Amino acid sequence: MSNTRCLLAGLLLRPVLAFIVVISGVSASGIDDYTDDPEFRPVVAAFHKKDKTESFEALNRLLQTRPNNADAFRLGMLVATGFDQYDELFQFSDSLLRVHPQDKQGLGLTLLYSRALEKYDLYVSTLVSLEMQAPDLSRAMVSIIDDVEDQWSSRGRIEHLLKETAAHLGILALGSPANDDGTPKPRLKNTLKKTLELASTYPAAPIFVSGGAVYSQFTEAVAMKNWLIRKGVDGHRIVVEDLARDTVGNAKNIMPHLSERKVSHLLLVTVDYHLPRSTLIFDGVFQKHGHDVELIGVAADSDLKGPPLLQRLKLEKIASYRDRSRALGLYSHQEFENLNVIPEL
Repeated sequence: MSNTRCLLAGLLLRPVLAFIVVISGVSASGIDDYTDDPEFRPVVAAFHKKDKTESFEALNRLLQTRPNNADAFRLGMLVATGFDQYDELFQFSDSLLRVHPQDKQGLGLTLLYSRALEKYDLYVSTLVSLEMQAPDLSRAMVSIIDDVEDQWSSRGRIEHLLKETAAHLGILALGSPANDDGTPKPRLKNTLKKTLELASTYPAAPIFVSGGAVYSQFTEAVAMKNWLIRKGVDGHRIVVEDLARDTVGNAKNIMPHLSERKVSHLLLVTVDYHLPRSTLIFDGVFQKHGHDVELIGVAADSDLKGPPLLQRLKLEKIASYRDRSRALGLYSHQEFENLNVIPEL
């Protein structure tokens, strides 16, 4: 990975052992490509409402009338990954590859998820097919997988922050849901506590808060700014990005603000279990857009303990394969078809 260090404060992350079914906040990367087609519009609408059951029922109704509709299978894969429904993902990819054995998106997503879920026989067979049919794409996908594995095996410590770069240092706090009255929920509060600590350590650094109103009525970024001001942070230091609906959106939307303030080193703050995936996303988005900023990941305390934390770590690692791919612009059907969008990895 380019220009990236992930400081996990000693958190040891283990390989994926299983998976859980949770809506993980993935935005409609690639799904909105189907909005203009009346056949697919009910599926897209149900997905945006986060209605898993209706999304799959709408797809099944379509496939009953057009059982070999390749675009329906492709959309189904995206919907399945959005809802973390991996059995359904493989069913859609299998159906797509039966109709179009050389479909790059079908092969690419099968490769990612077979590795993420430790289906090694499927991973090897898919890799062989991809190497034969699209060697450049195969190399790109393997590089994405290697990036994920490297990031999740890395460790670091907070003491290694670069004080000599403080003049060009920025602090970015990633949002998560607030209560409807604007008070932070435990996860967000832990992120804010770590952000406040860094704000004190680096009093000249601008503070960026990013996140829209995704799962509550109150905008995450506004909730973060209000909390920091109540804790004594000068409001003029705080830059609000309040449109992002997921971490990929956080990364894309914050780039102009970083450029405007000439930030060369960015402290990326989020709870510990979300930090590896966030770092992969930000590094990928910055790399794709040629944005030269060094990331320094800083882990806030987890709001989860025991088995819930272990389950969340498993889900976060699985999602890292998908979101690294999304960050680098290699997720939707058109992105897979346009090989020229693949960056040098």
